[in-house]
Amino acid sequence: MSIKEKVFIKRIIDGDTFETKKGRIIRLANVNFPEKREKGYKESKKYLQKALPVNSFAYIESVANDKYNRTIAIVSNWSQNINRKLKKFLQRLF
Repeated sequence: MSIKEKVFIKRIIDGDTFETKKGRIIRLANVNFPEKREKGYKESKKYLQKALPVNSFAYIESVANDKYNRTIAIVSNWSQNINRKLKKFLQRLF
């Protein structure tokens, strides 16, 4: 069983990555949104901004670290699994 950690949102980097107030970069596990200049980038980033507003908090369950030293995590706010919510959005987007 993994431990949930409370983090505060500093900024949204793109549709599947954000930075915490402590400078930690979190990438959502099992979600792969478009990169800059790819179709759907703006929509996916905007969607994550709504799901995880700046200065709000979220809970993360760390899964691993990637080659860029980002924390790969399952993210939730209150009772919503953000990873699952974003995957559904991605399916509707494409």
